[in-house]
Amino acid sequence: MATKQEIITAIDSKIISKGNITAVDTNKILKDILEFSDKPAPTINGFDFGNVSKPFSTKQLATIKVNFTGIEKFSCSMYICTEAKLKDPQIDEKNGPDWIFFPLKDEEYKMLQSFLPNINEKQMYLTFMVPFYRAEYKDGTTTSVPGSLTNDTRASVSRADFPMTVIGVGLLEDQKNQKGVHIIVPEAGHISTSVALSYKPNKLNFDLFTKEMQTNLDKMYSSILEDNDLIID
Repeated sequence: MATKQEIITAIDSKIISKGNITAVDTNKILKDILEFSDKPAPTINGFDFGNVSKPFSTKQLATIKVNFTGIEKFSCSMYICTEAKLKDPQIDEKNGPDWIFFPLKDEEYKMLQSFLPNINEKQMYLTFMVPFYRAEYKDGTTTSVPGSLTNDTRASVSRADFPMTVIGVGLLEDQKNQKGVHIIVPEAGHISTSVALSYKPNKLNFDLFTKEMQTNLDKMYSSILEDNDLIID
């Protein structure tokens, strides 16, 4: 079968002003065009998976929804939505970080390998700065937005501004060989955002940190592997 460029070259050389193209040449060019147009289109494998219909929770977050949509080995976007629980001032002294482990099927994990770092290999997390509402205490002031509920079981909002937080995302296989996505949320709060994922392998160079920081990073990676299966209620 002739290529597109070969067909164009034949047309440019045979079909010319005041030319004398033969029926044989015309027949060949038209057949080449038809054969080229019958060439099957490349297969596009799209994917769309997550837990939006069945959100899970942690001790600080009432709901966590994660979804991945894209085309295999070409593009991927991640949607994440969290809702923070109201905090008890007698128990919760501070608004701590949440380590979210989102389990994946083998085929889903394989699809995301083109877009996310591998934490087991100590690759750097993909990080994103996103706006959020901080979790509030049960005895805190209620929202002043007209028509809003004041007796909700989730955190209310008492400010109009959007503070920013940084979330980290990466692939992880835990000590029980469960594969999934590991998401670090430094502070519990309300988040609803979508981000495009793109990643090229880049291991964390420990030599660029002090000995003390290297020790802390080693402890962090070990803690992630040991504790991620305990964070989901």
